Amino acid sequence: MGKIILNDINTYNLKKMSLNGREANFYLDEEKNLLYKLYKPLPFKKSDVIYLTNLREQKVKILSERKDLEDKLVLPCDIVYDEYDMFKGYTMQYYKDSIGLEKYFSNEKLDKNVIYDFYIKISKYFEFFHEHEVYLPDFNLRNVLLIKDKLMLCDGDSYKIKDLPATMNSSLLIAHYHSKNKQIVENANLDKELLIMLMLKDLYDFNMGMLKEKEFHKKLNNLEHKFEFTKEEIEQFKMLKQTNESLLYPHEFMQPVKKKIKSSFWF
Repeated sequence: MGKIILNDINTYNLKKMSLNGREANFYLDEEKNLLYKLYKPLPFKKSDVIYLTNLREQKVKILSERKDLEDKLVLPCDIVYDEYDMFKGYTMQYYKDSIGLEKYFSNEKLDKNVIYDFYIKISKYFEFFHEHEVYLPDFNLRNVLLIKDKLMLCDGDSYKIKDLPATMNSSLLIAHYHSKNKQIVENANLDKELLIMLMLKDLYDFNMGMLKEKEFHKKLNNLEHKFEFTKEEIEQFKMLKQTNESLLYPHEFMQPVKKKIKSSFWF
């Protein structure tokens, strides 16, 4: 991993991108085909800023060496510092012809079976990451790139990596836990729960955010009737309203009903 001292964006002739998120701005080095992720200033007290900055730097360094993940996750290339040797961000390979799944799924003509197949594939990615002690509580479809026929995840610096905590949680998860009057506690089920919620939202218009208990069970009953889900499958959805339960991966409990879903008049 290299080290880049960046005093000024113009020094490297970087082009600002429209990928900017809550925590960072992105710039492109077209000549080297590198994308720079540069963190925005943190609106916290100094001790918290130092802690979070050090945490991000640690995770970027770890990820840059995780060759076991490079087939599924866009890994950091170089660490970026300012002239005072303060950590500012990192670079990664830029995939010019990629498209984020959120944008890809926005196509109204897209077959629901295609969306289903992608969620099953992402679920298997989650299982792979969990086996390597990586968890994704800030997962969203914008951070899943479709590169030709291959999926690659990005923004791994916000993930929980072994004992290093996640730096962000999904706003959907936060709203969902608020509806249960519960506080988010990091565990190995957190991102499974998020993935199931997103899948229900995209496949069945099942908005999990602030869904009330009565509406939740009504929607479950509709799903059970429409798709003839088994008791075990419905129980997985019900766990989204509980805590301290062991959720299965979507591919473990949804894959068996694929034939039913594909043959449904609803699609």
